[in-house]
Amino acid sequence: EHLFQYEPGWNQTIEYSCDDPRLPEALRSFVTREGLNTTVVTPLVLSDNVLGWMTLCAVETPECSGQWWRIALIEAMARQAALALHHSRLVEHNRIEERRKAILDERNRLARDIHDTLAQGFGAILMQLQAAQREACVFSRAAAQSIETAIELARTHMVQARRSVGALRPNVSG
Repeated sequence: EHLFQYEPGWNQTIEYSCDDPRLPEALRSFVTREGLNTTVVTPLVLSDNVLGWMTLCAVETPECSGQWWRIALIEAMARQAALALHHSRLVEHNRIEERRKAILDERNRLARDIHDTLAQGFGAILMQLQAAQREACVFSRAAAQSIETAIELARTHMVQARRSVGALRPNVSG
């Protein structure tokens, strides 16, 4: 919570002593109990985005107090961590996009198959039945009724096949 609320820590590395009043009491108690003297917090920054923070707690001895390299080291590590995190996110985004593309390709293939086989097949059957219906004078009334029923079934299934094709094709509005 402190890292989110403390705005200077979004842009620069902050060094805290173990009794720094900016730190939450629970953290001050922890570092004191563990014998730590310094906490260094640096943001993981990529462009203008803060991806998180890296924290280093250290023990300071009189012979190595105020070492400038500690901040330089954690900032270098933070830059590498930010790049690794960014790369990981790009790879994940790419994986999701490739999966989405594969799903769309499969849906389009299924839509083509339905259109090319079922819809065209029902269309051909419908044309043949309508041709037979025109010659219905040679058929009995029962045969003419069966042809009429077959025509209605072919129309109904052709409409359903077209709906299936429409449902499979993605809505790419917006």
